[in-house]
Amino acid sequence: MIRSHIQLKEGSPYSEKIIQKDVRQLFSLGFFDNIEVHKKSSKKGLNISYQVKERLPIAEVEFKGNNKINTEDLKELSLIKEHNFLNPNEFQKTALAIKEKYKSLTKRKKSKKTINLN
Repeated sequence: MIRSHIQLKEGSPYSEKIIQKDVRQLFSLGFFDNIEVHKKSSKKGLNISYQVKERLPIAEVEFKGNNKINTEDLKELSLIKEHNFLNPNEFQKTALAIKEKYKSLTKRKKSKKTINLN
């Protein structure tokens, strides 16, 4: 799977630009937390290897302490899904969406209060 996303091929000339592009391409897949490139000289030339650290798939998404919004509504707001890989950007966006939902509830509650001026 990784080789199909790497532009640098066996026998092609060494290019740091292509390696950097390959690393960006691999990161964009969202499957890896870390990617290291190793270079080793041999009789045939330069051997390039990509060492990746995979993200673990999400086994379960659980919400605790949600008294005002039910779990199903929170799951709809969430970009974090079971069996997907954890993406830090999606995690942050989900946290912000949930905070905004709770803020909108408190704003609604405040706007319903009436003040008697008599």
